[in-house]
Order: sequence, then C-alpha cells, then structure tokens
Amino acid sequence: MNLLDKLNFRKKLFALLLLPVVALVIYSLYIFNVYYQDYSRYKSVKDLSSLSVKISNLVHETQKERGLSAGYLGSNGKKFKNRLSSQRELTNTKRKALLDYIKEQDLETYDKKFVDKLNDALKQLAKLDQKREEISSLKLTTKEGVSYYTKTNAKLLDSIATIINISNDAKIQKNINAYLNFLLAKERAGI
Repeated sequence: MNLLDKLNFRKKLFALLLLPVVALVIYSLYIFNVYYQDYSRYKSVKDLSSLSVKISNLVHETQKERGLSAGYLGSNGKKFKNRLSSQRELTNTKRKALLDYIKEQDLETYDKKFVDKLNDALKQLAKLDQKREEISSLKLTTKEGVSYYTKTNAKLLDSIATIINISNDAKIQKNINAYLNFLLAKERAGI
C-alpha cells in the first residue's frame, strides 16, 4: 500500500492541485516583475523625454541669445541692447522651467551617465549670469561670448544624447535619435 492510498479524496485532490497552483503563482509573479520593469523603464523614458523638451526649449532661447550677444559685442554695444535684454528674459523663463522640472525629479532613479552629463551641463549653465555681465560690460570678445553659449548648448544637448541608451525599445531609440539629430543640426546652423 502506497502513501496516496492512505489519503482521503480531499487530501489527494489537494496534493494533485498543489504543484500546478504553486507553478501558476510563481509564473504570475515572474510575468508581473517583467511587466513592472518594462513599465518602470518606459516611465523613465517618458520623464526623460519631458526633460529633453525642457532642455531643447532652453537651448532654443540660448541660441537666440548667443546671436544677439554676438551682434551686441560685434557692434561694441551699439546695437541689439534692447533685443538682447528681452531675449535674456525669455531665456530666464526657460531656464527656470528646466530647473524647476529637475527639482521635481528623483535623479537617483536615472542612469548615472545621464545624471553626470546633466550635472555637467547645469554647472556650465550656472555661469550664465556672470557671462551676461561680462557681455554687457564688453569684457568678452565676440568669440569668447559665442564660445560660452556654444559650449553650454553642447553640454545640454549631450545630456539628451544619453537618453537613447536608457530604452531597449528600438522604435523609441530611433525617435530620440531623430529628435537629437534635429537639435544638433539646428545648433550647427545657429553657429
């Protein structure tokens, strides 16, 4: 007489169903984990895409400010003073929007390479007010003024480039790459 013969019907049924139910629970937990990881990755890409829009909005304004600053410096302060002042206000608005958005984000959850690039760009951006004073007082050459804006824009755009590696989805990577190439072409044209 074997062990199963000693069990009543209820215990036999329980023993037969135990293994499939445990397997189903383990499989369900595995599938949930896979989907949760995908969700987390897509949420991260979505948040970083929003951040990249804020960055590109700022770069657009600094590109215009670079051009007006070059004109101002090139004319020894005789031209573009009012337009430059107005443009600086627009740039300030976009800079504040970017910095406010970054404060809302938990940067610890993002890729370290991205955070490092972003912090490097923000350090460069922190010099903006000082460079503006030097431009206003004609302490910089046109080349030095343009160089600051170009370097700042390059660092900001470089931080966007690292977003491409965060997603495993080829379509998302392709779209981010196309967006980045558009921004880089716009920057090159502005220079």
